[in-house]
Amino acid sequence: MIRLMPNKMLTLCLALWCFTCAAKQCDGTSIPPIASLFEAPGLVIVDGCTDSNACNFESEATTDDGSCEYESCAGCMSFFACNFNPEATISNPEDCDYSSCTGCTDNSACNFDPTATLSNNATCIFPENGSDCAEAPSDCLGCDPIFLNDLSGFSVECAIELPMQPLENVPAGSACSSDLFPVSSFVGDGRTDYISNAGFSGEGFGPAGAVRIFGLAALGLADSDYFIETLPFILTRFTNGTALVTGQVVNALNNDLGWNVSLVFEDRIDASSWLDQSTENSLVIAFGCDPDTVNWDVYRLKGDQSFLIGMGEYEGSYLQLSHMPVGEHKRFQIGNGANSSNCAYGFGGWFAWQGQVLGNEVLGMTGDLVMDLDSDGVHEVDCGEEMVAHFYSVLNPSCAQLTQTTQIISREDMSPPSWADEGCAPEVVLCFDAENDLVNLPAACDFAFEDSCNEPVLNNLQENTLSGDPLSGEPFILERMYSGTDCSGNVGVYVQTLVFDGAACPEAPGMHQENHHSVLYDAEPENRGLSLRSPLIDSRIQPNPSNGNATLIWSNLVDGEVLISVHHITGQAVMTNIKRHAEADEQVMVSLPGDDLPSGSYIIRLQFDQEFVALPWVVAH
Repeated sequence: MIRLMPNKMLTLCLALWCFTCAAKQCDGTSIPPIASLFEAPGLVIVDGCTDSNACNFESEATTDDGSCEYESCAGCMSFFACNFNPEATISNPEDCDYSSCTGCTDNSACNFDPTATLSNNATCIFPENGSDCAEAPSDCLGCDPIFLNDLSGFSVECAIELPMQPLENVPAGSACSSDLFPVSSFVGDGRTDYISNAGFSGEGFGPAGAVRIFGLAALGLADSDYFIETLPFILTRFTNGTALVTGQVVNALNNDLGWNVSLVFEDRIDASSWLDQSTENSLVIAFGCDPDTVNWDVYRLKGDQSFLIGMGEYEGSYLQLSHMPVGEHKRFQIGNGANSSNCAYGFGGWFAWQGQVLGNEVLGMTGDLVMDLDSDGVHEVDCGEEMVAHFYSVLNPSCAQLTQTTQIISREDMSPPSWADEGCAPEVVLCFDAENDLVNLPAACDFAFEDSCNEPVLNNLQENTLSGDPLSGEPFILERMYSGTDCSGNVGVYVQTLVFDGAACPEAPGMHQENHHSVLYDAEPENRGLSLRSPLIDSRIQPNPSNGNATLIWSNLVDGEVLISVHHITGQAVMTNIKRHAEADEQVMVSLPGDDLPSGSYIIRLQFDQEFVALPWVVAH
């Protein structure tokens, strides 16, 4: 009996940092149902949709009833699109929107858009020479820090190759000075699921504020110590213990005084373990709350990458934040009742601040972040879509200019699984067993695909009758196509050909039966009733993989016409009726137009009389 196995597929957008990870989408071509060669006694027939690519695929169905539909689960599957639909399983590229969330993401531009999730920095507007965005004279034009290293993203093949350590000693300078600025960095782990939350002003006893800078008003540099968010904050937490808060706030009494917020946190630990580290460690709980602190986490503020950068009338001002208290017996907290202001799910903690505000050098020992949080948004990272993000930042303190960049190292696995079982013969000659009135058909080989990244492979077997009828007792050629798909969608193929020429099974010594496969044939090919040497030799496809057109090359041992066809791995014919006459010992070259073929794995068949060769061909645009 022949058993068939059915086939089974970041956007992290921050107010100041935005990164994406591409994902690959397998071709959605339907896999035609495969007819069983023999009827199994007592087989239960279950009607339903048998196409694994359909929205209503029924894994238990044995007979396709024509009910397959492909619309309810179709949508935009591009991570780069504004309307990316993570629940879609069938790609509808025409539905993707790449414009509504596109804008200027350079925070040094006058029209910096913190809500944009796709960069179009060609639209950015920068100050005219010698002035700032308000057209006031400026001595800092062109003094923005510049990274002197190439921090552009790149890709690796396997998840284990993704680097979790950023570059060391990254230099940065500016056009205004020969001095170098110190560069800081942290890593966001996108190899596993990560969490993001929208944050807003915590409400509780006393004045509420997303950011409170105690003492700034007393210095005459603010109308109030309280700054409220103008857009929801974004808190992003990674499994390697780092977190990031980005957003914007304006003064509670003067909307012209604002800050761009970029705070980094590190060394996440659950609150219980942290409390056990020292008797001096303690949590801050709002009055009247009785929270379940066992489920809290705590973080340390990473001072070299935590800034408030002025906007509006504060343009040219900055504050650099550091963890308070210095002894770290209190930390930033997340959990129900953790923002120290109310009993809601929140995030909060204390910081010290120093910098330059409205031309004044300032320093303060007290400030805090108070945020209520919405529910956790879990960004699932599937196998094949892993990445890491290296965040770099550098400040020019004399001009309050902060430059940040994110280096994305993504995973791009282009290697299909390879077949590793040399014992599974590519060609097997069958014979007729008169005693049992049947053709001895061997059992399928055990799947033996190996993945280059040592990850699980989804196996599938498809059988196709190339000629004759296996049920008639007459000669036939049957093809078994073994395929293995890795989690990146790469497909490896191994083709086995079963040939029956009508001959009866011999009884002479030297013939043997493979018990496991139930097939009779000679131990040596030359002793079999049918020669396994094909008249088609030295067949190959170049280049392979190809990003478009390729050339098929082979030589004929004898004169004759060769029929060529190309099939998708699912079995669908994409090129047929290609005929070429070849002279004996002539090398033949045929161009195959692959520019219009979707990326994927294909099988090229060359047939000469009853002999054929099957070649795997990968198209990767």
